[in-house]
Amino acid sequence: PGGGGWVGGVGGGNFTLHRTKRAPMPPSAFSRVNRGYIRFAGRSVVFTGTNQIGVVQAEQPLTAENSYFEVQVLDKGRDCAIAVGVAHRDYPLDQMPGWRNGSIAYHMDDGKLFFQRGQGSRFGEKCGQG
Repeated sequence: PGGGGWVGGVGGGNFTLHRTKRAPMPPSAFSRVNRGYIRFAGRSVVFTGTNQIGVVQAEQPLTAENSYFEVQVLDKGRDCAIAVGVAHRDYPLDQMPGWRNGSIAYHMDDGKLFFQRGQGSRFGEKCGQG
């Protein structure tokens, strides 16, 4: 188990990441950030790239005692290429979570769950805001 991670993909987007149902986490709570394509706006995480992948990973790993986080999508961007998941601490910052070993993620653009490979299984609803 590594830190929690999420990705903003093609077309921009604005997100907040919550560990609990309380206030969004501050930028200092994230230990690994693909700063080439991510910026912080207050407590929101904003993807600034176009066709790249931007990853943000929380400082603290998920544990049995701390096993919950939320992501609120404020702006889904043009294509809603957003993945929410968890990955090991050294997961590549240029790969969507779920695509490689040591990760699992829900991809909002197609509603699929990806577990350690580039082919997902039907899981939930496609992209939306809120």
